[in-house]
Amino acid sequence: MKKEDRDTLILALMIIVLFAGFVTLINNSITISGNAVAKPNCSLGDVNNDKSIDPKDLAIIEKMLFGEIPKTLCADADGNGQITQADIELLRSRMII
Repeated sequence: MKKEDRDTLILALMIIVLFAGFVTLINNSITISGNAVAKPNCSLGDVNNDKSIDPKDLAIIEKMLFGEIPKTLCADADGNGQITQADIELLRSRMII
């Protein structure tokens, strides 16, 4: 193997290892540096995947916003790719309490 090819391979492997350090598989979704990036395996807003959106989901999303637990795309109720207070407000407005 040529030195140039070996150096390129080493660099590529280093990038993969660094990237892999930022990726975490949690609750059937992938998060990278706190931002959800994979298609969720749930209804948006149903973060505990119990087939209903209720105050339990709001409590979990609040924990995500405060950094207590990792964010997942299930919490992205408005579908904009970010987990924010707007997601909580949207879910709260849709609930009949």
